[in-house]
Amino acid sequence: MSTVSIRYMIDDVPVAVKFYTTHRGFALDLDASPAFASVNRDGVRLLLTRIMHGAPTKETSVDV
Repeated sequence: MSTVSIRYMIDDVPVAVKFYTTHRGFALDLDASPAFASVNRDGVRLLLTRIMHGAPTKETSVDV
């Protein structure tokens, strides 16, 4: 079975993970909260990505 991936840009990754795993029957693949998580069910993979608002903060900035 092939897998379809859908990226959702959301405000709160942990809340979305709880919703999809508790109420929609998705299984958690990867939890890199608060920035990203991946859940799957029946060949559908949801890539849950936090929307970045405004300037980067210490929590979201990357050292180069």
